[in-house]
Amino acid sequence: MPPRHDDKHDDTPKESQEQNAQLRHEMMKQAQIILDVKKKHKEAVGQFKQYSANITYELEEQKKKVSDLEFQKEKLVSDLERQTKRIFDLECQNRILVHSIERQTRIASTLEKRDAKMKEVFGNISSTMFSELEYQEELINEMTPGEGGFFQPSHNTLVDLVEIIEQWTADDKNSEMMFNFEDEPQFEQLYTELLSRFSEQSCQLKMQAMKLGRQKGMIDEQRGIIFELEAQKRKFAGDLEEQDGKVASLLECLERNGVEFTFLRN
Repeated sequence: MPPRHDDKHDDTPKESQEQNAQLRHEMMKQAQIILDVKKKHKEAVGQFKQYSANITYELEEQKKKVSDLEFQKEKLVSDLERQTKRIFDLECQNRILVHSIERQTRIASTLEKRDAKMKEVFGNISSTMFSELEYQEELINEMTPGEGGFFQPSHNTLVDLVEIIEQWTADDKNSEMMFNFEDEPQFEQLYTELLSRFSEQSCQLKMQAMKLGRQKGMIDEQRGIIFELEAQKRKFAGDLEEQDGKVASLLECLERNGVEFTFLRN
């Protein structure tokens, strides 16, 4: 009899082959999965490095912006302090000018009163001389020609003085106010001195008025500068407040970015 084969024993190699094929298929799938995981890991690492580089670059840019803003803030503070000092100096100058104007105004008022007083005095002198002139004319008219001729020179001098003082007290700018004392030198010396004093006071009054006008102009100019500097001061204060807000926002942003970077690194 021919030998009998065991069917179960004959099926074992076939099953082994199938199992091996399945194992090889599973191993290939696992190998592909490993390759995919490695690829994704590589991509994730690349993305993480790029993200880290971007964050580092962004942090550097933010630090640079903060540094620039801090510099601008210091510059604004310095400008504000300089403008404040300039305003203070101008205010001091303004007070000095106001004090000077008040003093010059008092001087001008005193000179005006003195000028009015001198005009009043010379008006009284003119009135007295005019009365004396009328009295002399009456006397000369009652005298003989010989007697009248003796008093005529002094009478003529008195006439000249009355006319000059009348021109003087009338504020006639075109009057020459020239004295004629050829026959009476003592009167020439007296009234020349009076005229010199009056002219000096009038000149001082005009000079004080001109100086007062210049100082008022300077005060107006200083006030304009002060108003302009006050406006600049308010603008600098507003800019400084705006810069403080920007710096605070950037610092808050940096702190927030710093926390995210630490979390990613850990």
